[in-house]
Amino acid sequence: MIVLATVIIFGGGMIFLIRGCLSQFDEQYAIPPVLGFEKDGKQVVFAVVGHEKATSYSRRGNFVQKSVSTSYYVQINDAVTGNKIKDRKAKSRSQIKTWPVEILGKADNQAWVFMGGLMSFDPFTLEETADAEMIEKKNPSLAGLLPAERHYYKFNHSSGHILITAKDGSRWDLDTKSLMAVSVSDEETDPVKARIKELDKLEDKCNADIDTLNNTKNRGAAEAYRNKQISYQEYNRISSEYYAEREILQRKRDSIGELKRHVEKDQRSYEDRQRAIENLQGNSISYNSIVLNNDTVNGNWYGLYSNAEMEKLFNRFQYSNAYEETARRKLRKAGIRFEEKYDTWMIDNVNALTQGSSEFLQGGFLMNRLTATPLHLSNPDAFIVLSRSQIGREGKIIITKLGMDGKKYWEYNTGLTDWTGWMLSGNFLIITGTDEKELSSGEINLLITLNMQNGEAKMYDYFKDKTRD
Repeated sequence: MIVLATVIIFGGGMIFLIRGCLSQFDEQYAIPPVLGFEKDGKQVVFAVVGHEKATSYSRRGNFVQKSVSTSYYVQINDAVTGNKIKDRKAKSRSQIKTWPVEILGKADNQAWVFMGGLMSFDPFTLEETADAEMIEKKNPSLAGLLPAERHYYKFNHSSGHILITAKDGSRWDLDTKSLMAVSVSDEETDPVKARIKELDKLEDKCNADIDTLNNTKNRGAAEAYRNKQISYQEYNRISSEYYAEREILQRKRDSIGELKRHVEKDQRSYEDRQRAIENLQGNSISYNSIVLNNDTVNGNWYGLYSNAEMEKLFNRFQYSNAYEETARRKLRKAGIRFEEKYDTWMIDNVNALTQGSSEFLQGGFLMNRLTATPLHLSNPDAFIVLSRSQIGREGKIIITKLGMDGKKYWEYNTGLTDWTGWMLSGNFLIITGTDEKELSSGEINLLITLNMQNGEAKMYDYFKDKTRD
């Protein structure tokens, strides 16, 4: 018995020693993006976290080769303190057959995730609330048709619905609240194109009516007059009717054409905006791509421009990025009006712009990732302005809460040269980034929750699983 106990103790000690040696090569990281949720006064940050446990390793000089066992957890942190509240294992790597693993979005206070298939979680309890099996059970028509590839699922951040392209090519709109899916056509998924198609039909009908009118009352009357079947007076009467009716039809056609041009312009603007939104969803976004240099609020135009940039400013309003890295920009303000002639918004009296006193190196208004337009704060009304601590790649991103009157409420240096993600949730700006050299692309370790009222920030490190001072 003594020998057996000695063997067990020795074996246990060896296992503990081996695990201790291997644990130095363990890694954990969050997979962007993360989501913010608020309920009953509680604000949390939901993330998918990869846990890699080393099972073996070998070292050659400074190079370490290791084998790992990977599992994916869902985790929530307190937005106020940054502390981890809880986590829960969702799947091991062996259970996942297709990639990537990522968060799709939030809807009805649920976090939707793609992890080898559709899943959703309660962001406060971390209980699983939906998966492919549950969706197919609710929708027998989709049984066996849900694809395993991520790109067949398109999350609509506005409606909270998910557009699914099934294995047979049919399209379905999934209501994430009820889990009921309805079959949709291409026109239903793009109502603007459907409207243009409808206007095309009305325009074609007008042209057909004009041709019919021309054949019956123009050519027909002329031929009847030449054949002496009608008098000159009758010919004049029919011709007058023809020109009057043709003018009505032409005006109708022109108004349809004008309406179609407006719809097509709106469609182009919408598509441009969708491309801008799509560009903001990646994990490697440059600083210049996340800020805009002008905006409109309450009938006023606001811009962040240097004196040199002001000399080149065109008075037609459009959202645009600013790329000059040495520009020191100030807040400018002017009126704005809609110009019917050009069908666009124009900045009033560009030469009489006012400016705030604060300057921002590479300054710009932070964009909303879901709209590709600047984020706004209220009570009081303010912008979230980003700037750099210095020129060049080492410049850290600084956040300033800036009032519409140019008043600077507070300033915070994030210590990061680039971000992987950001979102405004309640009164917190949630920022993610990487400052851990051991991590690979698409893996993040740093979570910053920034109180927009007072500028107080909390940091949590996913890699070290602890909050930072």
